[in-house]
Amino acid sequence: MAFAGEAGAGSPRKRVKRRNARDGSIMQKVLVTGAAGGIGTRLRKLLKGVYTDIRWSDLAPPADLAPDGTFVAADLAVLGEVERAVDGMQGIVHLGGFSVEGPWETI
Repeated sequence: MAFAGEAGAGSPRKRVKRRNARDGSIMQKVLVTGAAGGIGTRLRKLLKGVYTDIRWSDLAPPADLAPDGTFVAADLAVLGEVERAVDGMQGIVHLGGFSVEGPWETI
């Protein structure tokens, strides 16, 4: 099996060295929208410890948000709430939205 950036299946796998997070070279502050949804729920378990600062956002707090989890309620259709949620973040995992068919106004 060939990996991205390799010449062929027989080539050795390239290793990527992670840079030191203290020098600011790696994203550490991440906002995840849609935190109460199915994927957001699974990501809370998977991303714990990966980033130093994860901010979870949705219309209402997830029922299983850890006591040390940071949550900001935000309606993605309201600019001021979005600006407050993204303030200070370095990256965004955007999962928020209406996940089933519905009227145009809702979508």
